Amino acid sequence: MELEWTSALTECFAPSKSEIYNYAPCVVQTDDRTRYAFYCTNLESGVIVDYIGWRKGEEHTDGTWSWGEEQIALSPGETGWDCIHVCDPDLLQGEFRYKGHTYSWALFYLGCDRLDCNHNQIGVAFADSIEGPWIKFDSNPVMPGALEYWGTGQCTQVTIDGKGKFDLIYRDADETGDNYKLASCDFSDMDAYVVGTPVLVSKAGLPVVPLCMSHVAYDQVNDRIVLVAEKDWDGVVRCCQEIVVAAISGAAFRKGDGVWETLAIIDESLTGSYGNHNAALCRDPFGRVPEQDELGIFISSATRTFIWSFRICELRARLK
Repeated sequence: MELEWTSALTECFAPSKSEIYNYAPCVVQTDDRTRYAFYCTNLESGVIVDYIGWRKGEEHTDGTWSWGEEQIALSPGETGWDCIHVCDPDLLQGEFRYKGHTYSWALFYLGCDRLDCNHNQIGVAFADSIEGPWIKFDSNPVMPGALEYWGTGQCTQVTIDGKGKFDLIYRDADETGDNYKLASCDFSDMDAYVVGTPVLVSKAGLPVVPLCMSHVAYDQVNDRIVLVAEKDWDGVVRCCQEIVVAAISGAAFRKGDGVWETLAIIDESLTGSYGNHNAALCRDPFGRVPEQDELGIFISSATRTFIWSFRICELRARLK
């Protein structure tokens, strides 16, 4: 299997103020001409506090997309586990009963309560519409993280039954190392929600370097998981420089087995951007690829001028 690039890097939208960053996208395609982008942003120029913003995108007849004004989906809590930052959003459509009401959307996100950005944990919020308003789960976090390490976050969900059951795929960095895990979950009834025993995801076939597996999508027709993962961290600019695109058997992935096939490396020679960070795959509302032979890959591009240069951009590729 190979990737053939079918578009150059295209910026999707830009902030209306200076010293505002946009990164860590999740893009959900709800129909052929409608997308929603959720991402991490700051509200006050020059102040690094993460909120989750969103915009609605509509495709024109010439194939270009326009994006609406930014709205805020979630803010940091006043106190508690997510009082410093909320970031790394990922969405899933289904049926989630909470406080006597069945919601049709779940927004999973990373919350942080430390200024050193350790002790990250995964929480969830619910809504009747992808446009919100979002109600945070009272008993967050649903996936706790280690106190003195990076913790848990950067999660992706892939439906199991189109309702409340799904696979939660996430990063977990603790005293054992920086790992990628999968837990089968049932959030049909939040009074008795279930997070299964995590399976350690295989890294076989991937570059043997520090690697952050930031997003996956499921190709249901071919039972294939497609991955985008970032590497080559620059601690000064605070971004990664390259993104790995890879694929693996879905059955093997869910068992923690199999070998990844690297399809491409996204770097400055392809994008023209020094930073190629926090990538995401365009997916349908259930975590699947919308088109069997096309991939929309969204990245957080950056120059060498610190995080204020982060912008959400898209590359398109054909699977061959």
